[in-house]
Amino acid sequence: LSISPIAVAWAINPLASLHAMRGDVDLAERLLRQANETLAELAGFNTTVNHHEGLVWLFAGRPERVESALRPAVATLQAMGDGALLATTSAMLAQAAYALGRFEDARSDCRVAAGAAAADDILTQVVWRGVLAKVLARDGSYDRAEALAREAVALAEPTDLLVHKADAMLDLGEVLRLCSRPAEARDAIVVGLALHERKGCIARIRNHVWEV
Repeated sequence: LSISPIAVAWAINPLASLHAMRGDVDLAERLLRQANETLAELAGFNTTVNHHEGLVWLFAGRPERVESALRPAVATLQAMGDGALLATTSAMLAQAAYALGRFEDARSDCRVAAGAAAADDILTQVVWRGVLAKVLARDGSYDRAEALAREAVALAEPTDLLVHKADAMLDLGEVLRLCSRPAEARDAIVVGLALHERKGCIARIRNHVWEV
């Protein structure tokens, strides 16, 4: 029985994300390297963008690595007209830019994601709303920010995307903190962290900074 090296590489990528989620970043990085080396050797089969690599570095709290992994693909995806990949990539880059304190870049990435995402791409719709809500709150647009953050929570709620449901609650908590509503912010953050605990997303819990 012959096993496709491509299939193995694409199985390793999500495995890397799972290990990063559990907090084992060193193993996740080794798996990513193994998968990328395999794909790079197979001319014509390499991918334009690896969202699992972005996820690994988001889980690890290394937004600068998310940038280096995903930013170079944006121009290629725009030229290809691949709206689905562009939308998710831009939403993840918005998360990284916000974490790096580059709020205008985060806003720009959110606009790209919002313009390219399909209505039924719930993951991407949730992510860009959460990031843009935080940017708006920093600008003092509190009503718009809260409304957008709550839209993200509502979109995620009926799904089984526990990580994104949790992140949407954490984003809402950040918005409420910026709106000077600390008690409500803490309530949202407690819910978000509980959802991450339920998923086993140790990395998100470790990396979350309590500011309320």
